[in-house]
Amino acid sequence: MAIYVPLVFVRKIEVFAATHLFGDIMIIITMIVICIFAGIDVSKYGWQPDGLQALNTALWPDAIGFSVYTFEGIGVILPIMDVTEKPEQYFKVLVITVTFIAILYIVFTEYCVFAYGIDKLEDPLITASLPQQNWITYIVKVMFSLNLVFSYPLVIHPANIVIEDWFFKGWPKTRKR
Repeated sequence: MAIYVPLVFVRKIEVFAATHLFGDIMIIITMIVICIFAGIDVSKYGWQPDGLQALNTALWPDAIGFSVYTFEGIGVILPIMDVTEKPEQYFKVLVITVTFIAILYIVFTEYCVFAYGIDKLEDPLITASLPQQNWITYIVKVMFSLNLVFSYPLVIHPANIVIEDWFFKGWPKTRKR
């Protein structure tokens, strides 16, 4: 709370551009490290397709909850339309971006499942599959945690705007508001 409360009071979202970029870089580094460790496991143990099935009837409802978190930042893309120079191209850029992200999620997930096997991926956090005594694993976990701190204000900004508009309906947009 001591960190997040002051951050959500920042009025200009542009302030978080550098921290959000830093968070994105940390996510990319984390994905690269996970892919490297998965590749090391593949070279040692081979592909792990044992026990995979097209639909896990016992656990498929869990996928609904996990997929909700996939789209937790979707509210951030809506304000982008207001600042785009060519609003008519917004839908095209949106479709390309969401398609690319969906393909990236699918490829990364399938690679990790076939590299680690379904038994090793019972924990919902992929970082639990990394070697726990390795210093790189500790760095990745810290980077991922810092990413959450840096990206939270940007992700919560659209919700803050909606709540602010509801609380201060009819007030002019001034410093007092």
